[in-house]
Amino acid sequence: MVVLIAGGTGFIGKATEQAFLAHGFKSLVLSRFPTKPNHILWNPSAPFKGDDRLSEVTHVVNLMGESIATKRWTESRKIALTQSRVETTHYLFDLCKEHCPKLTSYIGISGVNAYGYSNTITRDESDAFGTDFLSQLIQKWESAHRDFEFLPSFHMIRLGMVLSNKGGAYESLSPLLKKGLGAVPGSGEQYVPWIHLDDVSNLICFLSQQPQKSVVHGVAGCCTQRELMVAMATSLQRKIRLPNLPAFALQLILGERSELLTKSLMVSTQKIYALPFELEFKEMTDTLFKQ
Repeated sequence: MVVLIAGGTGFIGKATEQAFLAHGFKSLVLSRFPTKPNHILWNPSAPFKGDDRLSEVTHVVNLMGESIATKRWTESRKIALTQSRVETTHYLFDLCKEHCPKLTSYIGISGVNAYGYSNTITRDESDAFGTDFLSQLIQKWESAHRDFEFLPSFHMIRLGMVLSNKGGAYESLSPLLKKGLGAVPGSGEQYVPWIHLDDVSNLICFLSQQPQKSVVHGVAGCCTQRELMVAMATSLQRKIRLPNLPAFALQLILGERSELLTKSLMVSTQKIYALPFELEFKEMTDTLFKQ
């Protein structure tokens, strides 16, 4: 079996490729800047030149999308965030339709920020999309994923914050935490859905081999921002000593993007725990950042 990973050179993509290799798959990775023999050059803004290896692809994993957390959400940035998910997914579909005759399975990721925010309501996968920017982005993204819904195996994973010591939020915050400069955003009581990187990669590999269709939260649990920051600091043998960062200050600094830190979101984990799949990391502790 051969898996084709779009977005395979990033934080989640590298771990996902290793998970498939551990399960006996061969891997191919679509990349704008190929650096390895199994990388295939592609650019969604240019015609695809083809590659004979695609004829053996049986599984596709779509992890594409520019980071929502790294830049201010200007209008031009919002367009880039949308195009890097929606247009590229349509392009991927056209590529697979022409070059991957053996394709039977598709995994597309999106996000749990699909419902808007709430301090009191726990959202499940059947709830309606919200009206804010991220909710509408995810709705468009998942609509593009559904190009592949005709396949026997089709799954969309709405990911929470992906945690590991190999990248993501930990990589950005650990230099500050080491210097004792970490602080809790907002009140610290706002909820954050999370999952460990190893569980994400193994979940993707597991679901890709299930001949059914589903939408599932890729979430091990929901913790508060305070619990998250304390766990990160503890993993570095540090404590959070600074006062909380006020929400209004984060709004001034980050703009609309500050909602990722200051607003609360709780989602159901019932579906993921009902799967015949065992999460390795289920509790928010410092051990999450030592793997």
